[in-house]
Amino acid sequence: MVKSLVLLLISLLSLLPVRARAEYARLIFWDLSEVLRTECAGPGEPAFGEPVPDGVWIEIIWDWNHNGFSLDDIQVPECDEPPVTPVRCGNFARLPMNGEAGLGAGLFYSESAFIWQFGSGMDQFYLQISLAGGWYLVSDTFTLEAGDQVMEILGWECQPATDHCNHMGLTQASGGEPRCDGVHIAWGALDSTRECQGYVISRGGTPIHEQTCDALREYDDLGAEPGVMQTYAVQARVACDSGGSGLTVPVWAFGAVWTPAVARSVVASEDLIDTVLVEWDDPGPLSSDSFFVLRNGARIGAVASDHAATHYRYAHLQATPAFAEFTVQGWSTLCGPGEVSAGDSGDIGLDAAPENGRVLPLETRLLPTYPNPFNATVTIPLAVATAGELHVSVINILGREVASLYHGALEPGLHRLRWTPHCGSGVYFVSLTTTEGTRAAEKILYLR
Repeated sequence: MVKSLVLLLISLLSLLPVRARAEYARLIFWDLSEVLRTECAGPGEPAFGEPVPDGVWIEIIWDWNHNGFSLDDIQVPECDEPPVTPVRCGNFARLPMNGEAGLGAGLFYSESAFIWQFGSGMDQFYLQISLAGGWYLVSDTFTLEAGDQVMEILGWECQPATDHCNHMGLTQASGGEPRCDGVHIAWGALDSTRECQGYVISRGGTPIHEQTCDALREYDDLGAEPGVMQTYAVQARVACDSGGSGLTVPVWAFGAVWTPAVARSVVASEDLIDTVLVEWDDPGPLSSDSFFVLRNGARIGAVASDHAATHYRYAHLQATPAFAEFTVQGWSTLCGPGEVSAGDSGDIGLDAAPENGRVLPLETRLLPTYPNPFNATVTIPLAVATAGELHVSVINILGREVASLYHGALEPGLHRLRWTPHCGSGVYFVSLTTTEGTRAAEKILYLR
């Protein structure tokens, strides 16, 4: 009997008008496994008592934020026929208990298909029945996809009755024209009989601003990260029948600050034969038309932006060894140059024959420090020819050690040490001592 009924319901779907499967879901609800009952003892508990009688309404609740039963959910908004524009709505929002006519007391099925129009992706729902004593009987959530579906609704449990005052209300929001200082958001009026108590604007799921209902329906977000496309949600806070308040289903907007984003993870090579390879990541590939590469603050080249890429390289040919700081600066036609990135030191290989395109120093020595003079931190490059014990320290003009930067063994290659002084301004010397004695001392000037 049950199997034949299911086959009949499936055949009924084939008689419905054909609609675009990419836009609509058509669903018949049914319940043949669990008799729905009228009494509750506590939240999350199954109901007991007499079966729910025919005629009691079963409401279809849209779990628009996919978090299960909560005050954020709304009863499905109705429309006579799913409209042409992409507004989420269904052809009905509730159906009656009807099992006593054939299925059995406390059971139900939908006599006509529920038709739901998608905005995009999948939407989630649950069914809800109001019981006496301030309780809801709530089903498990289920998702709808485009196409024909027949679904058994399972997992019913009791939940405290609350006022689902959230609902559709705002017309579509929109992002403004590209700007260099922020993102402009605007939205339509609240179309609802409920009292407006304010508007809430969120960026990336986090509320960033609230304003009163009598203010202009627009907001300038001046705190968004440059060059990164942001997703905004706008909701109206409305009065609930129970005396509290709730938020309408959000309308969405998208926008970006078009000032070039700061390049990240800048790395300059130190061991290639005749080239310093500068690499960096672009966190916001929307806003930079090109990138300038700088060596010690002077522009040495540029790379055009590819909006499909997030990682870039620039090869700088260099004839003689000399450590330098390499940085990257984004640039756009709309906003001009952006902020200069953090830097990284780079150099070609030092006094050595190539080996597989890379080089090793022929002698252990200190290399020129940078910046020099300095007022915060100085970088001390060090070339190590052979593995062995060494000691790098900072001494003052009286010959006294004021800082020990490294003591131990280092592998052959190029290394960098950094010193942040905790002493007064003046002239200092970086000293390198190996097992063979003192090799070098580099003069540095600290200006506080």
